[in-house]
Amino acid sequence: MSAPPAENETSISDAELHRLSAAVEAVAPVRAVPARITGGRRWQSLPHSTGGDLPISPPTRIPISTDAGLVMYGFHQLTAVQRERVFAALGPRCEEMRNDVEQ
Repeated sequence: MSAPPAENETSISDAELHRLSAAVEAVAPVRAVPARITGGRRWQSLPHSTGGDLPISPPTRIPISTDAGLVMYGFHQLTAVQRERVFAALGPRCEEMRNDVEQ
């Protein structure tokens, strides 16, 4: 499991989470579900964000701020090049926890 982002990270809007989810899905064969992090550990998908059945593969949690992130299905099957595309789509917000996610 990855470490949470730095404490000074500000919240991200639901619209921005949906935009990041679509950006990730456009560059890699993953399912990215936007989620809110509550109580520091519980991840809850945004309403109407799953859009049907979820894959069977184990999810990878990618925190974007202290209270939001993406739950990705299929991340561990990606090549190194595909993972780079995912992190590029997410931008500098996720740079700090990149090494934690890839372990």
